[in-house]
Amino acid sequence: MSVEDAEPFSQESADITITDVPRMVGLGLVAYRRGDHRVAARAWKTVFDLFPFECAALTELSRAYIETRRYHKSLHLMQRCLLVDPGNPAYNMEYGRVARLAEQYRDALQAFRRGRFASAEDDSVKVMRSLTLLKVGDWNEGLALYERRESNRTFQADLAAVGKDVWAGEPLDGKRVLIMAEQGHGDTINFIRYATALKRAGASEVSFTGMPAIRPLIAKARNVDRVVDGISVDQFDYGVLTCSLPLRFNASLKSAAYEGPYLECAPRSEVMPAGRGPVIGLCWRGNPQNSRDALRSVPDEAIRAFADVPGVRFVSLVNRPAASPEVLRDFAHDLSPEIGDFADLGSLVAACDLVISVDTAVGHLAGAMGRNVWMILGEQSDWRWGNGSDRTAWYRSMRLYRQPNGQQWEPTIEKIAEDLRNLKK
Repeated sequence: MSVEDAEPFSQESADITITDVPRMVGLGLVAYRRGDHRVAARAWKTVFDLFPFECAALTELSRAYIETRRYHKSLHLMQRCLLVDPGNPAYNMEYGRVARLAEQYRDALQAFRRGRFASAEDDSVKVMRSLTLLKVGDWNEGLALYERRESNRTFQADLAAVGKDVWAGEPLDGKRVLIMAEQGHGDTINFIRYATALKRAGASEVSFTGMPAIRPLIAKARNVDRVVDGISVDQFDYGVLTCSLPLRFNASLKSAAYEGPYLECAPRSEVMPAGRGPVIGLCWRGNPQNSRDALRSVPDEAIRAFADVPGVRFVSLVNRPAASPEVLRDFAHDLSPEIGDFADLGSLVAACDLVISVDTAVGHLAGAMGRNVWMILGEQSDWRWGNGSDRTAWYRSMRLYRQPNGQQWEPTIEKIAEDLRNLKK
């Protein structure tokens, strides 16, 4: 059945059975993606009208609303499922997941804890609950639960296989510690600050291993003694993942172990555009392979609001192939040919008077170097940025700009553009 068939199919409701629901919902999604919201709405309304308390249908429909970012509609559907079966683990899990997306974090926590979730052993549930706790500022319980993530369990097994232990807070007097990167480059830059804390705790040597592109930068980090390629069992006594370090050092919303810049790169001022006015580095896109990139990257047409800001020199810190020539033309000088690795990027950041970045490694790098940075946060922002405040304990030089939930990017970008104009006065 084609999308064109969806509307007449939805009118023949007598012919629709519960087995047709996934197909109907899918047709609605196809129609929605191609801009035919009328057909999508009609297909979905038909499903709801025919099966108002059939949880299999409502859950399927809920996921379509999630994809189209209509979270409150999705919540309404999952509430109906909970009326049918209040203690159902799957329905509570789905409700909690949607409540997180709708930024209703307290409701999400209640759903995770409801019924069987109070004693659930499902690690995926615990990790989702941990991220919700972190988002509301309960870092003690949240960070502890986050240790149940799959990458940490795999790391523990890998170390055990070679006779090594994960560092869990034991005394470090004279011990060698290997920090292993996990997740994104921004996480690595954010948490490599704890190399100093490890030394202060008595480690005789702190080494690092991680993605090749970031190793030259981390080699410049304060109190990182060596950067190594892979794990060699004779080179360390304990191993620890980057994202476990905040727990080991009792990070909190008010104390994130920031004691000033901990990364330093020599500025490459010679590659900056000629002229007067401050140099503003822009990074409006992240890695398109990131599952959350659509929520954090700013569309090209929205970023062009900065083109009307006079008296500044814009440079693009977006690495190829993400940058669009159409956006850069007559607006921002493209520095992507100068970027080979993150150390190169650090030298460019060091030559900027201000960096404006979405939630990517570029923003973390500017903050870690103590450079002025304005971070643009999309809806459903990461836990470490908290809620509401325009400041963060992670970086003293960082200011946060938040996209309101459910709104377009333009108001946020225009606010930043206005602040840029005022900066010049």
